Amino acid sequence: MLSDFYAGPIMAIAQGGYRKGLEKAGLPFDSKLVKTITVEHMKLAEKAMDQVRELIAAKADAIVAVSDLIAAAILKCLLKLAVRVPEDIAIIGCDNLDVAGLVSPGLTTFEQNNDQLAIKLVDLLSDLIEDRPIPPERRNVAVRSTMIKRESA
Repeated sequence: MLSDFYAGPIMAIAQGGYRKGLEKAGLPFDSKLVKTITVEHMKLAEKAMDQVRELIAAKADAIVAVSDLIAAAILKCLLKLAVRVPEDIAIIGCDNLDVAGLVSPGLTTFEQNNDQLAIKLVDLLSDLIEDRPIPPERRNVAVRSTMIKRESA
């Protein structure tokens, strides 16, 4: 379940990671299981309802949302549809926002370690500003995410 809030490169990275994970597990890619939600904060759950129904009809057993806000909205939809989490379907968010620990069941999520990423990016930006050469191995910045296990998965 993806959101147009994360359009462009982030959306492509998320889909690429999803495909790579499926491939590694020997599972086929099914485009019916990739949904996009338009982000309107107060109406997010309403916007997601049709896509959540489609995922339930497709017998999805887990949903990975690109943000905890979207995961919380999906959780609300699942509650309205009387779908049990995690017994019937698991849900995972991404970014470890406070909302992840406030909803019930608590959302399993990925902490993206943005503080580490910010430090690396500031270092790169400083090099660019000071016109220092940046070696190729430093041109791609990545930090390891940490899974925060809660009750939703």
